[in-house]
Amino acid sequence: MAVNRRTSLSRSAAAVFAVGTMAAGTLAAGGTAQAAPAASGSSAGLAPSVAAQHTFTLPKGVTSYRTGTGAARTSIVRTPAQAQLNINCTLTASNPFRYWGGPYGGGVQGIASVSCTGAVQQISVTVGLYRYNSLVSVRTRSTYGNTIGGATTEYPYSAGQYQTGAVGTVYFPAGYNPPSGSFPQVNSAVVTIL
Repeated sequence: MAVNRRTSLSRSAAAVFAVGTMAAGTLAAGGTAQAAPAASGSSAGLAPSVAAQHTFTLPKGVTSYRTGTGAARTSIVRTPAQAQLNINCTLTASNPFRYWGGPYGGGVQGIASVSCTGAVQQISVTVGLYRYNSLVSVRTRSTYGNTIGGATTEYPYSAGQYQTGAVGTVYFPAGYNPPSGSFPQVNSAVVTIL
């Protein structure tokens, strides 16, 4: 005895649907339905599962939609849109300082850093060290998939007035607008190193 799949589905179908919102206000639903076991004495067993996915667009002001016949019903319910997180980034140029050791046996170092409130694809920082308003050392460094990034630059020790300058670019995750942003140059205070 063969199972009438249409009758079995309409009498005892089970449907499970996951509903989520998308940026355009559309809802996606996917589900499975499975037929009931065949009548006793039959060797037909279970009918194969049926998988479906469909995109629904609910008009503005409509919060739910129900469709289907008999036991095979689908309900779509609009959920609140998930707000995209704003990511804010800050570029800082730290005051230059004297250090001992390192590649020059001691010198003056400038540090620049970017800190973001969420992970970004890339942070690129260029730091410059100025002595009496002349650029004496520069370095660029990129960091990927992080919330912070930075660069350091050094100059052999020589007494004088120093300042750190920095520029940077941040590349935001896919879907963010704008996709990237660049900082204008920021400068530290002028520091006298003796």
